[in-house]
Amino acid sequence: MTTILALDTALGACSVALVADDDGLPCVVAARRELRARGHAEALAPMISDIMRQAACSFADISAFGVTVGPGTFTGQRVGLATIRGMALAAGKPVHAMTTLEAIGANVIARGCDTQADAVAVAIDAKRGELYFQLYGRGLEARTDPALISTESVAGMLPEGRVVLAGTGAGIVRDRASQCRGLVLTAASPQPDAAVFAIRMLTRVPPEGPPEPLYLRQPDAKLPGKPVIARA
Repeated sequence: MTTILALDTALGACSVALVADDDGLPCVVAARRELRARGHAEALAPMISDIMRQAACSFADISAFGVTVGPGTFTGQRVGLATIRGMALAAGKPVHAMTTLEAIGANVIARGCDTQADAVAVAIDAKRGELYFQLYGRGLEARTDPALISTESVAGMLPEGRVVLAGTGAGIVRDRASQCRGLVLTAASPQPDAAVFAIRMLTRVPPEGPPEPLYLRQPDAKLPGKPVIARA
């Protein structure tokens, strides 16, 4: 039996899930999820402990780990990645990585919100008049790469036909592309959910090496430069 312990702290939620594939039947063994804009680091460890206790599972039983790598908040991304790297290193197990954009798109597919859609557009509100954006086909196959775009340019990114809009920036896309017909706001969650995206990871081969963060924008906080020493 394949088991994956996955987590997400990259955006406005904190979620942990243990999923399993028993003879081709994927299931969620245990899961916890909280909407929170901050405090991911404080909430994460107790959530992991709770999940492992609910599942009566030890880390030796885990086949692989999973994590979202962004785009998202700089602090949130680092919390999730640091935690998963530490657990994977200690357990000697591989790590699956998924972007937050795909994870949000997975919510749409899992919910079966619109089976007649021609495409799924995932947009995360990146503030400052910008969006993290990616376009997918109806089966969540990527049509574009993850990108940071201006809200003014998003209409030109959308194809003709019925397009499901997902993510925290979905409403912005609808407003900015009001001339486009066939846009539908999804009822699926705009935040990644470990219980959903971990199921997709069960059918994938984890990459070699540790996961790396996906930064589409440089962090606001920068390390101070070297002090300038005045010379006489």
